[in-house]
Amino acid sequence: MQKQFKQREEFNKAFEIESNESFDNIEPYKAELEYLMILEEIEEYREAAKNGDKIEVLDAIADIGYLWFGMIKKHGLKQKHVELLLDEVHKSNMTKLHNGKVVKNAAGKVIKPETFTPPDIKRILHIIDQDELIDKIGL
Repeated sequence: MQKQFKQREEFNKAFEIESNESFDNIEPYKAELEYLMILEEIEEYREAAKNGDKIEVLDAIADIGYLWFGMIKKHGLKQKHVELLLDEVHKSNMTKLHNGKVVKNAAGKVIKPETFTPPDIKRILHIIDQDELIDKIGL
């Protein structure tokens, strides 16, 4: 993932796209642009998958990933924080098992058991805030 972070930093710099150094929200109109761009790529993926077009599926997957890295940079997230966030979501997703078994509805969506534990995003935000404070005061 480090290589992709560096590539996106290179792109943002070359195309004069902001990259924040610390985590924060971005202006609503910038968030709307991010939403529209990723939505366009998701629609392209949907169409390509429906048509069985492997090249366009790969293209859409790559573009979605590239846009995702762009969002990460715009919001000022660091690689270690993204990894913590994804680890937390994975841990939560694994609690969707019902006694070690997968249960799905008729559409194929996994059904959450009563023992499901949502991801503790607040804990990750606290870690991000602590790390940024440490960086700010130079410890």
